[in-house]
Amino acid sequence: MWPGRDDPPRLTPGDVHVWRFDLERSTEDIRRLEGWLAADECVRAAGFRDATLRGQYIVGRGVMRELLSSYLDLRPKEVRFRYAPWGKPELDSATPGTALRFNLTHSYGSAVLAVTLARTVGVDIERVRHFAEAEWIVRQYFSQAETVEFFALPARLRTVAFFTGWTRKEAYLKALGGGWGNAPDGFDVTVSPDRPPRLLRAPGMDAEEPWSLYQIDTKPGYLGAIAIPGFNHRVAYFDGFETDMLC
Repeated sequence: MWPGRDDPPRLTPGDVHVWRFDLERSTEDIRRLEGWLAADECVRAAGFRDATLRGQYIVGRGVMRELLSSYLDLRPKEVRFRYAPWGKPELDSATPGTALRFNLTHSYGSAVLAVTLARTVGVDIERVRHFAEAEWIVRQYFSQAETVEFFALPARLRTVAFFTGWTRKEAYLKALGGGWGNAPDGFDVTVSPDRPPRLLRAPGMDAEEPWSLYQIDTKPGYLGAIAIPGFNHRVAYFDGFETDMLC
């Protein structure tokens, strides 16, 4: 499911490329990846007091630049970003290949980058773990239909159901670009682990192009989802753990 990267990927309309990679790297690799960062990214990296978090931020941004540069035929440092009002990065208009869309997510040292052409995309992963506030969050932020579905499940299934619903909602919100400021209880996704990922209800859903949700399994103990407009996408998976593109 997760083949390694042998050649620069070819992305065509309707494709969704999903890259997974590890944020835990050697000091030498972190130093190399830091060389790709823009000035504002270096400032943000320096703001992390925790060395582990600082290294993970550098790896996330550096590997993202390396992967995007392979689509754009640029050096990683030449990839320029601008930021939507809610902070979602996108390619600056001065960067060739601005039809490329992407979204990065990470959880507990594991990261996933989704890449598409001319289609906004959102991706989220989470490590499945006991979460004492899960039921409170469901009541506060899940929709009424999602809450009913969640609490109808046996208690033993609710931890997985929480992260199933959370990643599907987060992926859709990230695709919209506004994060949790977009009224997370104003749309419905499937929550039960045994139900296919679906966006069931959203504002303007009948009038607009339908959305697709895809579940991704990055590695044992993690759950993830992708949201993208349209349907029948070709989703391809790539393993970026050994990414080392010295362009």
